[in-house]
Amino acid sequence: MKESPADSPCPICTKDSPKLLGKDLAIQLGTLKSEWQAIDNHRLKKRFSFKDFSSALTYVNHVAALAEEVNHHPDLHLSWGQVIIEVWSHVINGISQTDIVFAAKCDRIFEEM
Repeated sequence: MKESPADSPCPICTKDSPKLLGKDLAIQLGTLKSEWQAIDNHRLKKRFSFKDFSSALTYVNHVAALAEEVNHHPDLHLSWGQVIIEVWSHVINGISQTDIVFAAKCDRIFEEM
């Protein structure tokens, strides 16, 4: 069975971490669940759907706990029945391996709810 990025620890992104672009970014996106988009080669974005506001809020709280645990903080947009996550590595102003792992962990949280 192919290992998921969600099984890896979130690497610490530094100013020397490479930005994922082009073919490398496409390969890494392929390791994620569907619907993650690379927006302007700058950030990852995905919309998660829920049956109601309470379920969406519970998900946000789980993602927020993950963000604190790994010190990598996405933009979280909460509304009735949906959560939109946008994540990028501020220190390099782009997408890093940290974002791929974080996105995979967000997918796993969603699957386990």
